[in-house]
Amino acid sequence: MNKLGVEFQILGEEWCCGSPLIRTGQTKTALELAIHNIEKFQEAGIKQLITSCAGCYRTLKVDYPKKFELTYDFEILHW
Repeated sequence: MNKLGVEFQILGEEWCCGSPLIRTGQTKTALELAIHNIEKFQEAGIKQLITSCAGCYRTLKVDYPKKFELTYDFEILHW
């Protein structure tokens, strides 16, 4: 990302996206992770969230809004 000239930051407060928990039926704990992460991303004022993991991408982009009805105002990308 440095070579591309993309400004980025790595937050220290984000937790696992919760994909393994969702896939194994542990939705209560996954929801807690999701809420925590969304709050941290919004507090940081991010406009785009870039994942390097396809599973994290799907969880953030599809599962958070669909399974948990969570909304957020940033774009999710996978690189």
